Amino acid sequence: MPDPVTDWNGNGQTGDADDEYIELYNTGLVSVDVSGWFLDDIANGGSSPYALPAGTLISPNGFLLMFSAQTHIALNNSGDTVRLMRPDGTEIETASYASSHADQAYSKTIEGGGDWTTTYPPSPGGPNQPPPPSPTPTETFTPTPSNTPTET
Repeated sequence: MPDPVTDWNGNGQTGDADDEYIELYNTGLVSVDVSGWFLDDIANGGSSPYALPAGTLISPNGFLLMFSAQTHIALNNSGDTVRLMRPDGTEIETASYASSHADQAYSKTIEGGGDWTTTYPPSPGGPNQPPPPSPTPTETFTPTPSNTPTET
């Protein structure tokens, strides 16, 4: 979320840089320890890499939400690249955008995979895709057996 207007982090201030966020998702069935991994924006520029603290786990099918107040990563509204790197510096995932709009989140079309999109509403700490609409129940006719014989 490079251009927040809403108070996403709940600090009572709207539209401040601290509401920018980066979210990671664990697609696996076991917790993942990302201690010592790095988040960064543009390689060799931009913000300083942020090392995830010791003991940072992402639960199975869980989310790790980090606001800029924690990471000190400033996302440029005119375009930027966010990188997730292993402790040895190997890039695992990158996300780039050319521009941003107020309260527009960049997310994957499938949790943990798929293409990047801006069509889903922001969902910090939760699933990217909005839940499917609940089906509307329809009335069905069920015949009731009769104990009275009928003639045909």
